[in-house]
Amino acid sequence: MVFCPVTNVPLSAIGLNQQIYQRLKLSLGLNLRRQIFIAVCDDLNLRDRLAAALQAEIRQLEMNQFGGQSYPRLVSLQLSLDDPNPLMQIAQWLTQSPPPCIQGQQLPMPAFQIVGVEHLTRQPLAVQRLFFTHLQAIERNLPLLDFSLLIWMTQPWFHAVSHSAPEFWRCRTGIFEFAGDPTPLTVTSPERFEAQLSRFSTATTPANGTSAPPQDDRLQDEQGNPWMLLEDDLEQLYEPLENLPTAPNPHLEETQLDDPLPAQEEELAQDLVSQDSVSQDSVRDDSPADRSIAPLQIQLPSGLAEQPQFKLLLEQIERLHQQQASPLVLAEAYRTLGNAFRDRIEQGEATPQNLVMAIQVYEQTLLLLSETSPICIDVLNDLGNLYWMLSRALPSSAEALSCLQQGIQSYQQALQRIDPAHKAQTYPMVQNNLGAAYADLARHQEPVENLERSIQSYQQALRYRKPDTDPLRYASTQNNLGTTYWNLAQYKEPVANLKQAIVSYSEALRYYNPEQEPINYAMIQNNLGTAYWNVAQHERPQNWLKLAVAAYKSALQYRTMDAAPSAYAATQNNLGTAYWHIANQTDDPAEKVDCLQQAIVAYEAALQAAADLQQRQPNVPLILNFDRFATHNNLGIAHYQIATESLNTLDASAQSTHLQAALNHHVQAEQGWQGRDNLRQTALNCIIQTIRATYSQLGVSGQNIALSGVPGHLLPEILPKL
Repeated sequence: MVFCPVTNVPLSAIGLNQQIYQRLKLSLGLNLRRQIFIAVCDDLNLRDRLAAALQAEIRQLEMNQFGGQSYPRLVSLQLSLDDPNPLMQIAQWLTQSPPPCIQGQQLPMPAFQIVGVEHLTRQPLAVQRLFFTHLQAIERNLPLLDFSLLIWMTQPWFHAVSHSAPEFWRCRTGIFEFAGDPTPLTVTSPERFEAQLSRFSTATTPANGTSAPPQDDRLQDEQGNPWMLLEDDLEQLYEPLENLPTAPNPHLEETQLDDPLPAQEEELAQDLVSQDSVSQDSVRDDSPADRSIAPLQIQLPSGLAEQPQFKLLLEQIERLHQQQASPLVLAEAYRTLGNAFRDRIEQGEATPQNLVMAIQVYEQTLLLLSETSPICIDVLNDLGNLYWMLSRALPSSAEALSCLQQGIQSYQQALQRIDPAHKAQTYPMVQNNLGAAYADLARHQEPVENLERSIQSYQQALRYRKPDTDPLRYASTQNNLGTTYWNLAQYKEPVANLKQAIVSYSEALRYYNPEQEPINYAMIQNNLGTAYWNVAQHERPQNWLKLAVAAYKSALQYRTMDAAPSAYAATQNNLGTAYWHIANQTDDPAEKVDCLQQAIVAYEAALQAAADLQQRQPNVPLILNFDRFATHNNLGIAHYQIATESLNTLDASAQSTHLQAALNHHVQAEQGWQGRDNLRQTALNCIIQTIRATYSQLGVSGQNIALSGVPGHLLPEILPKL
């Protein structure tokens, strides 16, 4: 009898991360003092959903309620990029919302989770160093902390913490690493394209035929009036952390961090105020006929009301309404305010309140613009991005669905208005955004239809996004296209869609340099291995499984024990399962034994990595991206097969060694699966089968030796079945 290993491939986000999430929720829900947790997740979409789920479930299940009053048990805070100090932000929150006293008893402090660390990558090195300095302070203030703290990080920041903030690293209580394969790159996040300079600037083409660079950073309308700075192209919500110093750089000045309003922002706001004299003649003939659109009632969120930039912008808008300025001038003023909100959001202040306010301002802008205005495309794309971000910030599935639908509608309207002459620059970016939004929508409704729409959008983007002009974006879109095909394969035409995923992953790998992008390169190799493994379940298993092995080995060149121990262990586990499947597909006895031995080596490497992690953190619960007890059981199966299927090549001593190893691993699996009846029964069946094989091959003495290795409490359950 052959037992199929308890596989961890394919790795689904739900199955792989569910146990880790439950442990994290339990750890936070206990609300113990002085607990410092780190949650690691590169997939920002998954991170946002997990953080929102924690917020909703802990609030719902464990909120303290006394005398009709309630107080949260978990508070989410977006890391400030001006002063990335988690303890200070927590102190400010507690000052505004201290625990109330009920009947003379003060309620306990809530736990706090901090998100947005990845945005520091786009900040100056001085700000990054400041963040590590603040982390060090957490260790010094640990005796004073009356709450639990969870900090969400991406892998680059997680790996930087151990050597850049060693005191904080030593005081951590637990690490929770989340992963999902295939994993979209973060460029799935909607992009924002820059306005087309050729429409507004006076840049000329020199006689030699080369394009001159833009001569001015400022956008101008047809009458030559300068307005807001052009939007920068948003490449990613975060970038890989590179060359982060471990010690302060004496050559960098840090005084700029204390300035709440950089000089250039203040100058920009002053420039805007000076535009009172814009003439009514600047209105185009196709401007809206209704010039009496009511002013938008704007109540600035707390923290922005006193910012000089926003105060000046609001005063300017009010003055323009009083002067009955033209719709075009009002539209530009509202758009400037919307851009200011958007910039704050991109800097890390992506609160639902800020997102909603930015959406309202941009929608007011659209009311004032002519439908033929080229500015509408920019505004619609920004509006789609904001709706997309808001959908991820809302805990309610119904509200998130509504936002996604509105975001998709904005992207579609932008696509309809793109001038064919500028299609190569703007069209692929909006299509890429639309593909990401449809992929998110598939999680809420009509998965097949929306995944197919996502594929169509990515394919449209790739018609204009070429590897010779934009290789990294091209590769990122190919990877995301591959992941969408992989997801579609779970619903229909698995072989055809998995093969399309393989094509896209392979194409993406051509444009990632593993020395420069090791994490992304290894991730895509892992995606590729997973796709190969899936196809092997449908056809030509030997060929596809060998390709899966090669892909996993390529990933392991960069997913090393030192660089990414948890990911290294999970990939070794996947490699072991791929080898096991090859062993059970071949008719060559020598190849079968060799593959089983390779599976044993990989499984043992996965378990050794887990043991090393446990040794490094003896007082911290071990959190892995795979079930190590399943690995124990799989390892036992491989030993069992070598012992029972290689009788002609093994002597009695070797058979006994493999059978004893099999029994030991099955016993460890049974002990680890206590309380999980189905899995425990699987391990128990393996124990019984191994003891039977020991008796068959080694007689009564061999069986007695085997029984001596079984815990006594299991014997009454095992002996009647032998």
